[in-house]
Amino acid sequence: AAVSSVGLTLTGTATVADANLKVKISNVVDNKPSAQVVHTTQNLKDEFTITNMTLNETVTMTYTILNEETDVDATLADVQITNSNETYFKVESTINDADVTHGETGTVTVTVTLNKTPVTEEQGIANITVTLNAKPVNN
Repeated sequence: AAVSSVGLTLTGTATVADANLKVKISNVVDNKPSAQVVHTTQNLKDEFTITNMTLNETVTMTYTILNEETDVDATLADVQITNSNETYFKVESTINDADVTHGETGTVTVTVTLNKTPVTEEQGIANITVTLNAKPVNN
């Protein structure tokens, strides 16, 4: 009896590990207001403190967002602002470069304006939060 050949079948699945999009705040520049602005920046978060603002002064902060991915583009979107003192402070945010190619940067601008003179210490304080999402883009 002769030995004949047989076919072998190899099957399986491959999955990708879950990971967060690799973006970070790489720089922040202020418009050099008379008020003092201090930043504590750590990758995805910047905590800013603005002191000694004067009436109608606008502090403009421009954030550079770096897409550290090697082959995934990102879109910056969904800006949400909370401002605990809208009576005295106006806060606005603009995404200047929404589409951020892998390895490139985009910018987001946040402006804070003191639009009314506070007469008590409590009136002169605003707790501000600006959030946005960086979403991966299918290439």
